[in-house]
Amino acid sequence: MPDPVPAPEPKRCPCGFDRHHGLIRPEPKYGLMGTLALVFAGAGARPLRIDYRCPRCNTVIETVTDPDALRAFH
Repeated sequence: MPDPVPAPEPKRCPCGFDRHHGLIRPEPKYGLMGTLALVFAGAGARPLRIDYRCPRCNTVIETVTDPDALRAFH
């Protein structure tokens, strides 16, 4: 039986944090229409992408553009 393939290491910033660490915050990025909906109506718009950034070193650890993940975010 072949050895199981190990799970890849999560991406980390220079501080050593991965996307699931408590300090890391998602930063949704919206298009023009999404921004207008948020500003004028307070409506929840689906972001175009989500950047996970470390506040200490300002490094983007991961960018999510998967439509299913974006749909679940808003």
